[in-house]
Amino acid sequence: MQYYFEDSYNIHSNFYKNSTVMSLSYRTVNQICIIDVEGELTASLANKLTPYCLQTLEKTKAAALVINLEKTSCINSAGIGTFMMLLKRAPVDLALCQLNTSVYGTLKLVNLNKKIQIFTTEEEACSFFEENLSQ
Repeated sequence: MQYYFEDSYNIHSNFYKNSTVMSLSYRTVNQICIIDVEGELTASLANKLTPYCLQTLEKTKAAALVINLEKTSCINSAGIGTFMMLLKRAPVDLALCQLNTSVYGTLKLVNLNKKIQIFTTEEEACSFFEENLSQ
């Protein structure tokens, strides 16, 4: 299976007839960078998330990172490895939000829910960081 990149936000696969497999976008709220991940966080696609997050943090000069997984359908060991890499390399605190049951179950299975802050909503994650940043 060969992958090609249409732009910096969408990763496509010839196997899926040019359908978007994963889409990344970011926005900032106060000093918090929020990255929206859409699609499957698996295999060779997962390794695109770490550099995207690090480059976005450098660009935005954010004080915290929230990864919104509301539109992420599944995650495998490569996706878990991505979060472990971000824990080590990101210069700011990291949180995940809006995980579906399957994604949360996978993270819980490997105890990643004890290493990364996980919030039900994006608002909760942002509030948590806003409180910590104001102290």
